[in-house]
Order: sequence, then C-alpha cells, then structure tokens
Amino acid sequence: MWVRVPFLSTGITSHSQYCFGNDQSSASSCAHNADPNHGNRREHSVCFALRNSTSIRYHPKMGRGRVDFGRGIARLTSYARYHGHANPKADEVWLEWSVGLWVSNLRVKFRAGRLTEDQIAVAEDIGVRFRPPYRNPKPTPKPLSRAERKESDYLKRLGWLEDYFHQHGNVNVPQLQGTESWPGAGRWIARLRGLKRQKELSDAVVLEAESMNICWNPGQGKRSW
Repeated sequence: MWVRVPFLSTGITSHSQYCFGNDQSSASSCAHNADPNHGNRREHSVCFALRNSTSIRYHPKMGRGRVDFGRGIARLTSYARYHGHANPKADEVWLEWSVGLWVSNLRVKFRAGRLTEDQIAVAEDIGVRFRPPYRNPKPTPKPLSRAERKESDYLKRLGWLEDYFHQHGNVNVPQLQGTESWPGAGRWIARLRGLKRQKELSDAVVLEAESMNICWNPGQGKRSW
C-alpha cells in the first residue's frame, strides 16, 4: 500500500520514499523530482510503502528525540491509517516505536514555538491535535426508555426458556408448573399471553415468542398450558 504524506519544509529538495519491512534491504529511495509547475513553492511529499503494516519494526528508542520531523510524521501517518487517529496516549508504543512520546514531544515543541508553520500544518493535516482535548470523549450511551427496558427484559426471559424449547418444541410451560431452573416460568408465560391480548408487547417480543412456538390462545380452562 502506498501512502502519500504532505510535507512542507525548507530542507527537502526532492521527494523521498521509504519502504518499511522485515528486511532492512527493502528500504530504498526514489528519485522524484519536484514538479516544475510548482515554481519555488516549498511543498514536497514523503512517500512510503506499507507492504504489510504488521511487519514494520522500528528502533525501540525512537520517540526520544532520535526521529526527525519528516520520518516521525511518516510513521505517525501509518499509525493514523491503522488506528483512525493521530493522537496516541503518552505511554503508547506501536511496533516498538514510542509513538505517544514522540507526539507528546511534538506538542511540547509547539507550545515552545519551536515548530514552523509548515510543520504545524503537516501535523494537523494527518489529525494531530496540539490543543486539548487531544482525543474525542467516549460517547455516553443513551439510557434505554421504559419500553425498551421492558422489551429487553421480555427477550431475556424468553432466552431462559431455550432449553425448554429444545426439549418440548415450544414454550407453552404449564401455568401451575415451571422449569427446573425457573419455577415461575408457567405464570410468566400466562402473563405474556395477557400482555399480547392487551397489545402491550413489542413486535420484537411477539416475533421471538412465536419463533419458539408459543400458543397465544390455549383456550378456556386449559391451565395445563
């Protein structure tokens, strides 16, 4: 997979290519000449190939000032493509590279005014956040409504009758009886039938019960059902 990273810097005069793999000899450089149509613009690119992202190996001390901006951004881009963001936690290590420490140091340089405008733009382009919050907060689950809680409870209780269903082919537990694991199952089935007659059951519960061959109208006096 080829990944193209926008890179703006005063010190790069041509495009560079990096190939990361298990074999060090797989790394090669390519002679990409700058587009003459761009004139004197300081816009360049760092291109690198990820033939197999899980096979990338970096020096274990990378992230401690040992990786320059261009290579760090290239590797952070591969991290972002894999994880969906470019803001790792400070102690996060990815493929033996201290990616979280490198990004933390990048933010320190930003606050100290030691990053150029071009470097800030490149980092922000791949999703680096220099100001908190650095990551999106985890979404708060929406509380279930009363109807949704009831539906969930009914479906859960029908699940308790799976063994009975497999043994008898239905869930018509006798009203005055129950199952070995649920003595009140018969009374609950009778109550479920009453709720069905009152049209107080959701479609999901009705469909689930009918898939387990419930008899909604067993007839008068059939307390054995």
